[in-house]
Amino acid sequence: MDDEAATIITVKKEKKRKHKKSEENIIPDSTKSTKKKTKEKKRHRADRTGSQSSATDEEEVEDEKTDAVDKEKEEAKKRKREKRKLKRELQREATEKAKANQGKGGDTAGLLYLESYAKDKASWKFCKVRQVWLLQHMYDPEKIDESGFVMLLDYLDGLQGKAREKTVQEAELIMRSLDDDESEESAAPPKEAEAGESKKSAVSAEKADRAKQILQLLS
Repeated sequence: MDDEAATIITVKKEKKRKHKKSEENIIPDSTKSTKKKTKEKKRHRADRTGSQSSATDEEEVEDEKTDAVDKEKEEAKKRKREKRKLKRELQREATEKAKANQGKGGDTAGLLYLESYAKDKASWKFCKVRQVWLLQHMYDPEKIDESGFVMLLDYLDGLQGKAREKTVQEAELIMRSLDDDESEESAAPPKEAEAGESKKSAVSAEKADRAKQILQLLS
């Protein structure tokens, strides 16, 4: 009898233990629901965080693009300023050179123009301003020396139209003027004639010789 009672008690204890363990393994629906909601909240927070992070990344990309565009515009403006500065410097240098070319030895630009015609007609280009300067100073040995005048004769041989006619008329006028001066000097008293001859030889001899050569060339 004692053995049966002990067995019954042992069985009952085993049942209670199993029941208690089973209760511990059972999770109430309310607990499941709470855990589910918690998980959903965490997922929503993660989604929002991801969306915010994505939006931030897009803004950063847009900012980088804007910065790149602004930088490119600034560099373009800088290049334009440098070009304008360079252009002004070149213009200033050209002006200074042009001023330097004006002096006692004549207009260097005009002489270079004449030299270009004499030595390289293939690449030479007509310039009216240079021609006018040459025709205005062709009787002045200080502007156009002897070697320059030799080149000028070659240039004058190619003159046409009114420029050629005017050059011939000017040379003829110079020769007539010299003839008149000689007539006046021959009729003047000896001392005055000597003074006149000295003045003519100093001022007009070179001019007369050039006028004579021009007439022989163009007439």
